[in-house]
Amino acid sequence: MSQMIVPCAPYLTSHAAVPGVGCCNGVRALLGIAQTHNDRVVICKCLKIVAGHFPGIDNKRAMGLPRLCGLRLNFSFSPSTNCDK
Repeated sequence: MSQMIVPCAPYLTSHAAVPGVGCCNGVRALLGIAQTHNDRVVICKCLKIVAGHFPGIDNKRAMGLPRLCGLRLNFSFSPSTNCDK
């Protein structure tokens, strides 16, 4: 799963002005496998682990990433998100 979000690192760390095609494709693929609550819990925990490997992630950019990739979500993700809920 982490390979789906790694292409977003340049955007999330403010080294790119917009997310690239690879980033948005990865976000779409990640959301495509998030069909159940348990899927979303696993993905949320994975994202928190991956985010820990990329110091300097801009949380506002991370929260806006799905919208910039043309996706509408009924949930949000931030470092303070309780993944078990």
